[in-house]
Amino acid sequence: SALADLNHAIGLRPQIPKLLRDRARLLRRNRDFAGYARDIAALKQIDPIDSVGKGDVAWAAQGLEYEGDLQGKSGRPADAVAMLERAIALDPDRLDAYLRLDSALVRNGELTKIPPIWTRYLARHPNDARAHLERAGAWHHLGRESQALDDAATACRLGEATGCAIARRGGR
Repeated sequence: SALADLNHAIGLRPQIPKLLRDRARLLRRNRDFAGYARDIAALKQIDPIDSVGKGDVAWAAQGLEYEGDLQGKSGRPADAVAMLERAIALDPDRLDAYLRLDSALVRNGELTKIPPIWTRYLARHPNDARAHLERAGAWHHLGRESQALDDAATACRLGEATGCAIARRGGR
């Protein structure tokens, strides 16, 4: 098969971008999003200018998000978290990936891991009101009300009405 031939060729010459690119396209057509994302990540390192476009990265990240959702629905929450973390590593600016990871961590009972993922996102997008509101909720569920109210107040200043309501209730 074409995939077996490409796998063999890549095994012999793993640093040739055209081979990785061809396999990535085939994997995407076969809806093997994890494999597609692996190859796009490799291409990003080997030849980021000529081999990988923003569309490729976004498509691969969305595919990993989809795979993460499937893992979660199949009762494998740790695998879901791993897929979503890979999606974020590939495309760290997609808010939706962080929202999905937040939900997967809640389902997995890993609440203490949630504020750091929002902190990581906010380091890149400090004016994202939704992200501040999400982190406020994470702080609240951990019993860290002062931090929750600070983030709610920031979300309010950035235009998030729910953040304003929460901040008012907390006296901010």
